[in-house]
Amino acid sequence: MGERERGLGQAGEDLAEAWYRSRGATVIARNFRLPCGEIDLVVIEDELLCFVEVKCRRHEPAEGFVGPAKARRLRLLARWYLEIRPWPGDVRFDVVGIHWPTGHPPRLVHIPEAF
Repeated sequence: MGERERGLGQAGEDLAEAWYRSRGATVIARNFRLPCGEIDLVVIEDELLCFVEVKCRRHEPAEGFVGPAKARRLRLLARWYLEIRPWPGDVRFDVVGIHWPTGHPPRLVHIPEAF
């Protein structure tokens, strides 16, 4: 991934984090790294532990970029996370897609229970 894409990804994660916080959620981890990958955001919202994948794109809506392979990987990452940091309640997998064309404001789409 180039510097330009990495910068866009970080800006998208910043926006998603601020959006969750504005709803009263608590962001407890960002870019949580495990041996087989990374969880973009881990959030507590409405007594649920949410594992969030953030996708940010300039040229097309981003929310469709989480396919079955990525969903499987996120489930695996979540299992590993829960072994390290047990959670007594329910969990949810969210996708936040951000379409952010150059020179225009971003459009955020939240997909709760995405898979």
